[in-house]
Amino acid sequence: MKELKRQLYLRWDEILVMFFSQGAFFLFGELILVITVYILGENELIEAGTLLALIGPVFIMIFTGVCSVGQCFNLGIGMCDTRRRLVPALAAGSFLQFLAFSGVAYLLHHLELWLFRVFYKGAENEVSLAVLFQWKYILVACVFMAALQMLFSTLFLKLGRAALWIVWGVWMAVCLGLPRLTGAPELMKNIFLEITEAMALTGISVAAVILLLISYLLIRRQQVTL
Repeated sequence: MKELKRQLYLRWDEILVMFFSQGAFFLFGELILVITVYILGENELIEAGTLLALIGPVFIMIFTGVCSVGQCFNLGIGMCDTRRRLVPALAAGSFLQFLAFSGVAYLLHHLELWLFRVFYKGAENEVSLAVLFQWKYILVACVFMAALQMLFSTLFLKLGRAALWIVWGVWMAVCLGLPRLTGAPELMKNIFLEITEAMALTGISVAAVILLLISYLLIRRQQVTL
């Protein structure tokens, strides 16, 4: 617990960036809604503020965390901490950050619904994001994002700036590969129909455990880098 508190203390600036970026993305989404409804005259709404507050800061958290987690590791090992205690604390700290991020997004979601009722009377909310704010989804998503952040951080520690090129390559492969997958809509539809919610949550959880295990195996003998 003491090590976890230390990690949260060392990351206070990153946590503040997370909260401010969520607020900024939320306000940008609300600006889009104002333009859509009051200028373009549309009568249908989407929770743009909540959606941007969920998607945008995630990428900021992952990539800023790549550096901050590495710094926390170097500082911890430099102060004679053991990897057996430090590495789980790093992962737990990332998990709590994403959990706090989810809590703020939940509050912004309800704020946006209140804004809908007050300023957009008569307009229809096309897609409700309330379904996303269930504990089973939140916990699994936070564990997976923390595991992904740990893996990227470990690669950055071991490979330096070359790790950023690896992450960029994976990202481009995903972006270029998705259009090819969408070229077979019937196949994709059949696959998604066969995957149950329990199977999806279990698969994501297993993937998170694998990522954490890979991170630990890579970092267990990692030396301090200045």
